[in-house]
Order: sequence, then structure tokens, then C-alpha cells
Amino acid sequence: MPQFMYDPDGVLCRYVLVSAVACAFNLLRVLCESCIIFFQVFATV
Repeated sequence: MPQFMYDPDGVLCRYVLVSAVACAFNLLRVLCESCIIFFQVFATV
């Protein structure tokens, strides 16, 4: 699959990088939201 790996403009690499960053931010956002919910529940107890 060498023609697939050949990426002159770095488009594929950039796309993978952007996808990874977006995924990381999404996970971080979910983690923050669950932490906030946990603290709200913990505060009401």
C-alpha cells in the first residue's frame, strides 16, 4: 500500500492530527462535564 502512504501535501497527516486533537478535546470535555456533575451531586449530599 505504498501509494496510500505517499502524501505530498501532508493532507492525510494533517487530517489524522486534527482528528486526534478533536477526539482528545471531546474526551476532555466529557471528563470535565462528568466531574462537574459528580461535584454537584457530592455537594448536595
